[in-house]
Amino acid sequence: RHTRYWRDWSSDVCSSDLYETARSRLDSLDSLLEWPAQLALIGDVQGKSILDVGCGNGAKAVQLARLGAAHVVGVDISGEFVTPEDDALDVMLLTADLSHLDQVTALSEQRFDVVLFLQSIGYAEDQVATLRAARQLIKDEGILVIARSSPVRFAVERSERDGIGLGTAYHSSAAHTYPSGWNDKILVSHRTNTFSDMINTVSEAGFRIDRAVEPQLSDQQKAAYPHKQAWLDKYIGIILFRARPLSPA
Repeated sequence: RHTRYWRDWSSDVCSSDLYETARSRLDSLDSLLEWPAQLALIGDVQGKSILDVGCGNGAKAVQLARLGAAHVVGVDISGEFVTPEDDALDVMLLTADLSHLDQVTALSEQRFDVVLFLQSIGYAEDQVATLRAARQLIKDEGILVIARSSPVRFAVERSERDGIGLGTAYHSSAAHTYPSGWNDKILVSHRTNTFSDMINTVSEAGFRIDRAVEPQLSDQQKAAYPHKQAWLDKYIGIILFRARPLSPA
């Protein structure tokens, strides 16, 4: 099971709101690097329908609607959502488990131009099953965009923590637990994947990857945020995949 623990063990209070606050900072890697790269890979959203699976508080779903998407649905298990300030935006935020996407009745009659898993697919109990469920929700000409942490990051962390070789750490199938980047009292736990795992998962679910991107900071950003570049020098960052359905659903 790919499990995410977002919990402050000292207070036993769920802390997804702390994650969202950290992610929204102007100097966060999400703001500087990840979200711009994700938008570039998604392309023009004008008039499109978009499903954001594992949407967190739904802030990105709202932003996509503001950028011109005609209809946006966000799904997240936390149920801690922002409230869109513009009533004209067509945004629906649903509380549901992405591991059971096929059981979300509000989605059963919908089909989307774009389906997003932005740092969320790794938390599915069965990644292939979840992506197959997503395939049923994508139009035949639609696209799937997945963002994931580079597996190099977790291999380096595990290697240093456990005193094992980098190759052994990279190929380990055991759950990896580590302090979150937004609060060291909060532990995040999930299984890690190799690059081949990631590619094969998408393929087995009925998609063809047509582009992969590993974004990095610009020279100007490197100079402005050297601590962020130091982190990327060690852990690489994220990898993005854009995929298209292999055959009609």
